Amino acid sequence: MTTFIRSDKIKVVHNTVDPDDFTSLHPEKIRKEFNVKGPLLAYVGSLEDRKGIKHLVQAFPKIKTSFPFLKLLITGAPLPGQQMYINHLKKLTRDTNMLFIGRRSDVYDIMAAADIVIVPSISEPFGRVVIEAMACGKPVIATNVGGIPEIIEDGKTGILIAPNSLDAIAKETTLLLKNKERMKAMGIAGKKRVEQFFTIGSQVRTIEGIIDELLA
Repeated sequence: MTTFIRSDKIKVVHNTVDPDDFTSLHPEKIRKEFNVKGPLLAYVGSLEDRKGIKHLVQAFPKIKTSFPFLKLLITGAPLPGQQMYINHLKKLTRDTNMLFIGRRSDVYDIMAAADIVIVPSISEPFGRVVIEAMACGKPVIATNVGGIPEIIEDGKTGILIAPNSLDAIAKETTLLLKNKERMKAMGIAGKKRVEQFFTIGSQVRTIEGIIDELLA
């Protein structure tokens, strides 16, 4: 027998970040390490099919036609037992400005160094990397799946695109890279949104509100 729960009985408590983790970032270190001379894109996450990374890899050469010095840092590693997946991704393009840099302990510095963080997931329960990138003050281009549209205000703190679309990644990334003022405004708005809704303090207030409602 299927049991249904009334929607008014469900409360969402979002994942959060600690703002103190983003007070001392070193983007210049990353740009120097990878000899970044132009715009920089970043992907952070596991390298698996559901993350849609192949669409970003295939879109990269299209974006680069407008930005010859563009670089893409792909941060993360395949799942255990799927190490061959990275070879599959590398076969999709031979562009030497697309760098697979593996697991890193300085992912916040990488995000801070990027002009745009891209989250091309096909499925995503929440998308913690989105709030991390926004906390770094960066605009995010992400797919409209799972919990991501609960985080991004489309057109204000980032851009939502359809999943499984390398054309959408290429188009929106190119347009945003060409508009530095919009990138800056989105980064500022995204950081403010995280501070308001996705910190430990806001999570505690949400839980306290739920407890107060139950006790009442």
